[in-house]
Amino acid sequence: MATAPAAAKQQSPAPAAGPKFKKISVPEIDAWYDIETEGSFTGKIAGYKSYNDEKDVKRHVVLVRLLKPCTGKLKGGETRVVKVGEVLGVGLRQNLMPLLEYIDSQPVIRVKALDKVSIGHGQSMWNFDVEVEEDAVRNTPPNSGNDSIPF
Repeated sequence: MATAPAAAKQQSPAPAAGPKFKKISVPEIDAWYDIETEGSFTGKIAGYKSYNDEKDVKRHVVLVRLLKPCTGKLKGGETRVVKVGEVLGVGLRQNLMPLLEYIDSQPVIRVKALDKVSIGHGQSMWNFDVEVEEDAVRNTPPNSGNDSIPF
């Protein structure tokens, strides 16, 4: 009886598993958080962007992938329902700045506008209830490029 050559009997090693990837690109914004339209939202932090506005003031935006639908505003001012899984751009005002400390851990967050208070000289400011999931890890906020963050 013929036997197979020794080389044929050896099993070749399993191909090496390729690297596993996770998406790190910043998602596009589907709509913007607008306090007057929708006072609250719940979602998972999906990223962060900063840009200089038309007055060359640095602005900070947290990107939130929604876990519940809410109403958002489009660039032209039109409103629409932002669906679960879509990305809401949240422009950070002074009372929302603590969200910057959670960008890296990307926790689930809940934001609720509470009330608008007068700060004098005809200006007002919103108070918020801002929550992150209990096991969220704080990180160093992204560099603002300024000593202070303008509003």
